[in-house]
Amino acid sequence: MPTIEEELQTAEIKDQHRRAFLNILFTAHYIQNIQRQMLEPFGITGTQYNVLRILRGQCSQCLPTYSIKDRMIERNCDASRVVDRLMAAGLVVREACPNDKRSTLVKITQAGLDLIDTVEPVVSSSHGMMGISPDEAVELNRLLDKVRLDGFDVQNTEGSTCS
Repeated sequence: MPTIEEELQTAEIKDQHRRAFLNILFTAHYIQNIQRQMLEPFGITGTQYNVLRILRGQCSQCLPTYSIKDRMIERNCDASRVVDRLMAAGLVVREACPNDKRSTLVKITQAGLDLIDTVEPVVSSSHGMMGISPDEAVELNRLLDKVRLDGFDVQNTEGSTCS
């Protein structure tokens, strides 16, 4: 298995925090690519799959688009456009919110539920192929939660530039 340095074709990264940061970014994209390949035969993207899973979890209840966005893994996407595409495919329906005219409610259709039931075993089978034991998965989850919850102080990054 190639190291992150071999994957990125670079010299050894001596700063272990920098190495971990790059490794997380690279691995996330690697996993997203695997997910894309798995979902492609079903005609949906990872983001669409995520929205369908969120709506399935509502047990046939409607959910406002803004609530869907708040629950998504990728929060920088246009949730309304994702819902539009799912609606065009007949996987969700949209209806006006009776309490708020500016808001719309989204509900998964039976076709959406059927698709999730078909896709779920394929996606779930990939989880066991990550090459780590259940105990290692627990530790990885603990560390990733720590990075997300304790690691970054967004307020302290002003003035930094992307390069």
